[in-house]
Amino acid sequence: MTIREDEKFCQEAFAKYLHDQYLIQGKWVPKPNGEKKVPDFHMHYGCLTYAVEVTGLMTQYEQSEGRPIPERGILESLDSLANEVEKEANKKGLLRGNYILTLDGPYDSFRISKKEIKKILLDFIAKTQCIDKVPGTMNPLATPSGQTYFLEKAGLHKNVLVGYVFVGDNEGWSSNVEAELSSLIQCAISSKANKLQNISPPWVLLLLDRHHLARAMEYAIIRDHLASPDFNSSTLRKFDSVYIINGHGQVFPLYPLDGGKWV
Repeated sequence: MTIREDEKFCQEAFAKYLHDQYLIQGKWVPKPNGEKKVPDFHMHYGCLTYAVEVTGLMTQYEQSEGRPIPERGILESLDSLANEVEKEANKKGLLRGNYILTLDGPYDSFRISKKEIKKILLDFIAKTQCIDKVPGTMNPLATPSGQTYFLEKAGLHKNVLVGYVFVGDNEGWSSNVEAELSSLIQCAISSKANKLQNISPPWVLLLLDRHHLARAMEYAIIRDHLASPDFNSSTLRKFDSVYIINGHGQVFPLYPLDGGKWV
């Protein structure tokens, strides 16, 4: 039975949370109804069987051409591009040092800028191979198609690599963390409630927030919003509990306020 990496990450983080907070050690069964069916896990504890679903919170970025790209798609594409450039630069004998490419939002030109980014990287590596360090600029540069980025040579290391750093969309995400994250969470709750409608409760939803820059403070604000009278919580109340898990494996209860009745 194949378990996605994000599913395994969340299951292990949540199991540790239950043990550390409540001394609970449930029995986990992955994909109890089959690989492509809900839920992702059954967790047996006491006389109850919890249907546990995992989903990642991913911002979708509109593109000037073609369909939107989720964050995961941009990250995977950057990883592939970095490997491609590293191999080509090594083959040509150009790569000497640690290079860091930082994309800067918005990302609506990302798809059509990939070839331009590759050429910019290779040219920069060729021009700076004999220089130990080249600091990045204060303001972002831009490809001919409009994708903004920062590029620097961070120094000489034993294992030379072409690295990249991905940052959030500075025109939306960083200026309004709560609104963006709240919207993603509400969409995930609605989608998962619909998929679980034929599954016996209780339901537990684990939301993976691996790539965003939210802190415990933002999670607390969203948790309070979900509990407020202004929020239509009829769909949310179908779940026994909802948690958010960040990229460090820390678990934050979103619903109910006390994190659910585990003892």
